[in-house]
Amino acid sequence: MRDIIMVVDDESDIVNFITGFLEDEGYAVAAFSDGFAALDYARLQPPALALVDLLMPLMNGRELIYRLRTEVGAHLPIILMSASTSLANARNLPIQDYISKPFDLAELLDRIEAHVGVAARMRVPGRPAL
Repeated sequence: MRDIIMVVDDESDIVNFITGFLEDEGYAVAAFSDGFAALDYARLQPPALALVDLLMPLMNGRELIYRLRTEVGAHLPIILMSASTSLANARNLPIQDYISKPFDLAELLDRIEAHVGVAARMRVPGRPAL
């Protein structure tokens, strides 16, 4: 089964671009333009990783990240995406990584693969957590 990457961003061009790229790399993608729909999906089918934009209407990325942690689980790797180059936006958030927009696709893929790999190793019964 292919790993599902959840992409959450209110900018449809970004969502479509990331979705097409990740599908070409062999991932299944669940794409959402708002945090409420993403959270509903993740509760029913937790993804292997979530890419979350910080600034979105309805439910912003900060709230979505906290709700994913409490309602889906601490094991879910989350990468925060933001057009801001300041790491202050990511400070104190329970995320695994942060990437500034615009980003290099090879760098994004490297980060996704690193975090999905760690999460998969943590889920293997009998294998010690890293």
